[in-house]
Amino acid sequence: MKIILHVGTEKTGSTSIQAVCGDNRKRLLEKGWLFPETSKAYSHVNLTVCALEGAPDHPVRQLYNLGEEKKWSDFCDNVLSSLENQIHVHDPDLLLLSDEHLSGHINNIDQLFNYKKIIERYGSVSSVIIYLRRQDSLRLSLFSEAVKVGNLKNFDIYNPLPIFDDIPFRFNYIKMLDNFSEVFGSEKLILRIFDRKDLFCGNVISDFVKISGVPITVNMDISREENRSIDARIIKNVAKISMYLKQKNNKMADTLRIIIINLLQRTFNGPGPVMKECVHNKFMEQFESQNNIIKERYFPNLNRTELFRPITIDEVCCYPECSFSWQKMILECVKCMILT
Repeated sequence: MKIILHVGTEKTGSTSIQAVCGDNRKRLLEKGWLFPETSKAYSHVNLTVCALEGAPDHPVRQLYNLGEEKKWSDFCDNVLSSLENQIHVHDPDLLLLSDEHLSGHINNIDQLFNYKKIIERYGSVSSVIIYLRRQDSLRLSLFSEAVKVGNLKNFDIYNPLPIFDDIPFRFNYIKMLDNFSEVFGSEKLILRIFDRKDLFCGNVISDFVKISGVPITVNMDISREENRSIDARIIKNVAKISMYLKQKNNKMADTLRIIIINLLQRTFNGPGPVMKECVHNKFMEQFESQNNIIKERYFPNLNRTELFRPITIDEVCCYPECSFSWQKMILECVKCMILT
């Protein structure tokens, strides 16, 4: 059985890809493709967890409360038993797996080898699909996500594009790509730039369908965008609300935060934050060397001088300068509620 492995990276439409594949699971089975069912929405993070042997403090294990080895072991037994049962029942020609945690959180190459060993019980990996997003855009998308969940300990809400003392692994694309190249073979990597101008039909779902060969017809009129960024005009105030409610550390505060964010996102539908061009350029300088190496090593046929397209910013709408006052934000919400 062939295995196609989609590993993100983070904030490159992975949730949308997984949702489309999950919603079309029956259609895929008719064509001999298995996109396994999982208890973790549509992502196959369960399999990634199984590769984390001897790592009780790993963030992904901690996220699912699996620090205790016995609990983790039982979890793995259930995950693999479920996968084996689905393979036995459907007898597919191809297994399609998707989990962005593999690229963003598995920085230990031994754990990546563990993962390969687990999935190759069932077949051989024919391709590994990876999307790369320009690092400043990734950082701002992660900022928007952190605002939603109220976990802003690693962000300055006035300057979310810092100069790192050490480049975090999720931004160290060369290390990540070299790991996947060593484990699966460079010839199996299918690498794409996450940019509308570089994607087939200008969107990641159509692009994924085309390059993977997944037998799905995509209707972009009805496809949904997952994990939409918070409007640049309100994200600073939302961050303050989110941090305040997170500090309350009770279930009601968490529910209230979600209600407020949903209300604000219905009222404000603008794009996520960008900062002044000079701030973006300063942030990107720390990645210039690695991006040049990536282009030379992994994108030799890319028809431009740089890995990512140049930054173009409308200086009029830059964060945090574009932020609405509390009064204006509330007034616009009230207007929206009256009109609807």
